[in-house]
Amino acid sequence: MERDWNKNSILIVDDDYTSVVLFEEFLSTTQILVFSASNGPEAFNILHNHPIDLILMDIQLEDISGFILLSQIRDQYPNIPIVAETAFASLDYKKKCISSGFNGFLTKPINFDLLINEMDKFLGKAYLQA
Repeated sequence: MERDWNKNSILIVDDDYTSVVLFEEFLSTTQILVFSASNGPEAFNILHNHPIDLILMDIQLEDISGFILLSQIRDQYPNIPIVAETAFASLDYKKKCISSGFNGFLTKPINFDLLINEMDKFLGKAYLQA
């Protein structure tokens, strides 16, 4: 099923260039506006200058833990959904991410169908931002 998210924007926070390119390739058919940042300062620069509807964030960034960055983003942008993306695929790690405040969880390597299903939760018509 195709998505038309041309009125939406997403921020991918990941310091792995290959992962960012893969996300961009996956999302190219959805018409969503994609921004990317490889570290905390870049992420905040984008957040301060562009309306963002969803953030996909790697947990292990070079400059900062994804958990710390999550907390910092929540302080200024409490209503933006943030989905964790990580190579750590255990159920315990997923629970840790969700209990820390992430709205969703994806494991690497990213599966296109799971990515779209996760994004549907936040960009689909059923999602209402509080």
